[in-house]
Amino acid sequence: MIKDSFVLYTEWREYSRFLTEKDKAALYDAMYAFHAGEDMEELPPQAQIVFTLMCLQFGRDGKKWEETRRRRAEAGQRSGESRRERAHVKRTNEQAMNRLCKPVI
Repeated sequence: MIKDSFVLYTEWREYSRFLTEKDKAALYDAMYAFHAGEDMEELPPQAQIVFTLMCLQFGRDGKKWEETRRRRAEAGQRSGESRRERAHVKRTNEQAMNRLCKPVI
């Protein structure tokens, strides 16, 4: 899934506490590659375990975001329909008033 952004959770710091600096750098690169839809280099086993835990959360976050996006799109569509209906009623009322209230010359 290609995304412009993603969430990091503070609890993940505890997961990566035992990784070497090199493994942490590989994990960091893997997170960005994953979200950019790029091929990832093979991770060291310890980093792969942490990354697998992160991917499970990325999946949950992605599903939650898609549901939020879907609901927002539906709400926007309903709002647009409501605005169009109000505009139509206003035009109809104005037209009726113009027919009934012709100016006296």
